Amino acid sequence: MNAPAETAAIEVTPSSIGVRREGLARRLGRVSMGAIVASCVVSFVASIVYPSFGAASPFDKLIGLLYLLSVALLAVTALTNLWCWIAPRRAGSIAADGASIRVSRGFGVRVIPRANIKAGWLSQSGAGHEVELRLASGDVVSASVRSKQEADALLDAAGVASDKRALSMRLGGAGINTLIALAALLPGMVAGSLVALSLDALLRLPSAALGFMIFTVMALAPPAALWLVGAPQVDVGDDGVSVNSGSRKRFIAFSDVVAVTTTPFSVVLELRDGRKDAIRTLGTKAHRRDALVARIREEIASASAPRSLSDRVALLDRNGRTMEAWAEALRAVIDEGDAYRHTGLTRRELTEVLDDPHAPAERRIAAAYVLSRSDKGDVAERVRVVIDGTAQEAVRVALARAAEGALDEEAIAAAEQSRVRVEAR
Repeated sequence: MNAPAETAAIEVTPSSIGVRREGLARRLGRVSMGAIVASCVVSFVASIVYPSFGAASPFDKLIGLLYLLSVALLAVTALTNLWCWIAPRRAGSIAADGASIRVSRGFGVRVIPRANIKAGWLSQSGAGHEVELRLASGDVVSASVRSKQEADALLDAAGVASDKRALSMRLGGAGINTLIALAALLPGMVAGSLVALSLDALLRLPSAALGFMIFTVMALAPPAALWLVGAPQVDVGDDGVSVNSGSRKRFIAFSDVVAVTTTPFSVVLELRDGRKDAIRTLGTKAHRRDALVARIREEIASASAPRSLSDRVALLDRNGRTMEAWAEALRAVIDEGDAYRHTGLTRRELTEVLDDPHAPAERRIAAAYVLSRSDKGDVAERVRVVIDGTAQEAVRVALARAAEGALDEEAIAAAEQSRVRVEAR
């Protein structure tokens, strides 16, 4: 993304503004689940220590308080989730400058520091153009504005326009998460029963302990289900898409994507090698999913746009990456039958980099390595010519290893050091 520039202060008057406390709902959900699990675990331990669980147990009051707290937290969580669905939207205004945005709705005013705005996007909904700003807390501020120009200006003033910040969007929603959690209760009860029966056969536990064991496993089922199948967090930058679905985190480079399609419950990235990578969008509103697809397509188009020669050649540089990551990036510029498709570098341009005695040694070595992946015979001959004209032994060794298809870290480091010593004289 480009470095942020100074932004003029603006003020817009959306037809409606809403604030969804999604971050609060998620935090309450985690705390309530933790309280339930803690209650069940304490009850299970107490029932083993005191088989005749009842008035004689010193755990009674603690367990009672934990269960009361769990019920209260569950009720507050349910109400918070419900409020995310039905919270009224009101007319108001949003003023933004370089430091913060000021959201005014009715008699309420909320000042949000720009640093607390983590992402923003524009989508088309039935009400027109919808701007959504995701805060560091996870809450979302949404506003329906009159025109796309007004929406773009607001995103720019908030510092989350597409040329300034990666798009960070949590898919799904409170409603679908609640349904997944409820659907997991029955399988959790079955699993708990099987665990309890197995333990009973081995340890002959008190009946109360077995009952609490069932409740413990059942209480763990909803968070486990959300971790496994819940909608993911998606970050879209200028280099690719990062998808964090709890049980799995992956990154898909735009250079590997040939098309983007949608199904009712997913966004599908079609890759160059024929594979398909589906991003779950179950429970995500259509206009938010469309905004995600539009941003991905925008970044793919930008990534495939022609680059200047200096930008393309600079992609050969290591830029502080590990040797493995650098080698992988260099291999990624090669496509059998259509070489150098990701950078747009031609064989002639790579050869010119290799031949250029004034180019950084690291870049010349990278060019030799990339060329070696297409035709080792021709490259070996070309590198022999280059080596014959090179006086620095360390550079000669590193170039020879690269022409063989190997990036030798010690040889490259020696080549860079020898060049630094020469330039320092």
